[in-house]
Amino acid sequence: MGYWLLFPALLILPVRSFASSAAVMIEQQSLHQQAQQKARQQSLATTGRAVQGSVTADGDEAGAFIDTEECLKITRIRLENQHDLPFWLSLQRIADRAVGRCLNAPNVRHLVRLLENRMMKAGYITSRVSVPQQQAGDGDLRLRIDIGRVGNIAFSTGSSDNVRLAAALPLHPGDRLDLRAVEQGLENMQRIPHADVAIQLAPGARPGSSDITITRRQSRGWRAAFWLDDAGSRYTGRYQGGVAFYLDNPLALNDLFYLSCSRTLDNQPQRGSRSYALWYSAPYGYWLLDLYASANRYSQPLSGDLADYAWRGNSDNLSVQLGRLLHRDATQKTTLSARVSQRRYRYFLNDTEIALQQKTLTHLHLALAHRHYLLNGAVDATLGLQRNTPWFGSRPTAEMRYSGYHRAGRLATLDLQAWLPFQLAGGSMSYQPRLLLQAAPDKLVTQDRFSIGGRWSVRGFDGERSLTGSSGWFLSHTLTLDLPQRDRQLYIGADYGRILRRDDGAEPGKELAGGVVGLRGERWRTGYHLFAGAPLWKPAGFRTNALTLGFHLQWEY
Repeated sequence: MGYWLLFPALLILPVRSFASSAAVMIEQQSLHQQAQQKARQQSLATTGRAVQGSVTADGDEAGAFIDTEECLKITRIRLENQHDLPFWLSLQRIADRAVGRCLNAPNVRHLVRLLENRMMKAGYITSRVSVPQQQAGDGDLRLRIDIGRVGNIAFSTGSSDNVRLAAALPLHPGDRLDLRAVEQGLENMQRIPHADVAIQLAPGARPGSSDITITRRQSRGWRAAFWLDDAGSRYTGRYQGGVAFYLDNPLALNDLFYLSCSRTLDNQPQRGSRSYALWYSAPYGYWLLDLYASANRYSQPLSGDLADYAWRGNSDNLSVQLGRLLHRDATQKTTLSARVSQRRYRYFLNDTEIALQQKTLTHLHLALAHRHYLLNGAVDATLGLQRNTPWFGSRPTAEMRYSGYHRAGRLATLDLQAWLPFQLAGGSMSYQPRLLLQAAPDKLVTQDRFSIGGRWSVRGFDGERSLTGSSGWFLSHTLTLDLPQRDRQLYIGADYGRILRRDDGAEPGKELAGGVVGLRGERWRTGYHLFAGAPLWKPAGFRTNALTLGFHLQWEY
């Protein structure tokens, strides 16, 4: 019997009606391609240099007032112009600490110092508190807040001025001078590689104003990158190569753009993968816009009981994300972002499309991200919420219509990461823990499931098979030793992951543990990453290599 006689059945049955081995292979390949695309997107994106704020005041807000036995007590404190500053500064609450204290020069000076320290720590470094003429004998104390304003904003002589300052700096002449806004503008301009930026403040022409002078140098406006790795699947080709072309600041908005393409290098018939992606990112003051689009094509042979088949899959992704900085100070910053993404999946068997496996999914993703700077290190926390929406042609999949998968596809994620450097025996080391958790009340389609096992989740596994489910978590530990010779880092890691909710019983077990040792560095403009990993715990019947070797090379010009 020829394979063409099987097509009617294949076109009306879902994937689970295939031979179980083929169905598992297709599902694993879909998850592998998706994880690889996400990892490549993160590695190619230019993040720029973060600007950590500085504490500009060193006062004790608890205060220590000096009282005498017989004195005029402060009965009320009035702060003039306090409404020109944000309410969360709570300046009146600080001022009220002096109520009931003696109205004398030391106490007034101490109160002025407390108020100015509070403003300076919040970033209002040029605002001051003055003491106007008082009415003697009534116990009322009047203090006036003199707001520091922005004067002129300009580039210094000889600077590269191909940047729209109105978009880069969330400040304009006449605004309150906020150091945190200056830091945000500096961070926006330092996103561009090969650009050096410095900002100086100087007294302005008007009393209480400060001029902002920006010195900027950008040597180049483009980059190119090439990479080679073995992150592919053995079903489509393990060895891959790619190229990316970058434009830096093309629209004078401190914006970034890249176009990339990659493919497998095996050159085997009916087996391979290709991917294309473009990314654009532009800040505007406290806002950040990200656009991303990708197309993936992969193919592999499938062996059936009666014949061999050529299977291939196409996946396309388009996403728009808008983020807003909610708060930043000397030690932390918090951002909120919303992303709308559409994913399209199509699958073919011997050039005949499997109609019931077409998928067009649109989802809305909200994320709240917080970074906290420690005295030595940093902690990042991101909380995400996602659900499917009926927008832009999205429609229920066959799994949702016939197999009990929920159309809303609701899920929540929590990502906790830390970078904790320390010294040991004269060597520079760091510890990087990470916890990633996904919780879903709904039964999720394959592309939204949580998976563990591979170089991007629980390391030490070859990634050809993974454990999946709607809910799960993994915890990774990485200990890094900096080798000053030739800019190298040696690291060792141990990971553990667990699936909390599986949607079927096709996979053995619920947990994996693995270990890895690796070397990272850069030489002759080429970054390299070599590693070896091995399983530490796996369920019986879970097939993977006893030793997994991997590498990634990337050259940038």
